Amino acid sequence: MILASHLFQLSILQEELEAKDLEVARLKEMLSQKEATRDTAVEEERDEAANDINTASDTMEVRVES
Repeated sequence: MILASHLFQLSILQEELEAKDLEVARLKEMLSQKEATRDTAVEEERDEAANDINTASDTMEVRVES
């Protein structure tokens, strides 16, 4: 009887562990997606700033009439 009780408790603990493993995997995936989104946003901001700098430094033709 004690052995059956311990086996039942072990079974419950294994189910809880599997549920926690699934939760950890889900949270890791969410974190990965969040980091990818953040990295994309940073790259877009960097590209936009570089474009602004390039536009500002482009040479322009200036005609001077005397």
